[in-house]
Amino acid sequence: GGPPWVGVFRSLFKTFVGANKIYASWGRDDLILMSECKEKGIDLPFKEFLNLATIYRIQHRLKDKRIGHKAAQEARGIEWEGRQHSGFVDAYNLAKLALVMF
Repeated sequence: GGPPWVGVFRSLFKTFVGANKIYASWGRDDLILMSECKEKGIDLPFKEFLNLATIYRIQHRLKDKRIGHKAAQEARGIEWEGRQHSGFVDAYNLAKLALVMF
């Protein structure tokens, strides 16, 4: 019953991302977004992508061990705020972790 996904997606990325910004996530969300954009015939809203989970593993020499976003954040002493797997909450918490990582 909500607005069409394509319109929301375009508006969201036009407002918050833009062509000259770098998209970052915890994992390979870029693959999901690329697939969705291709399927729906819309342009990819970013040119550069950072997988912060990979960068975290490199920084902490976690060779083959994967670590979740919340666990990584708490391991750095950063309090998790809100309900996990909520889009806005995850993005907010990831930004807090990224500030410490970089």
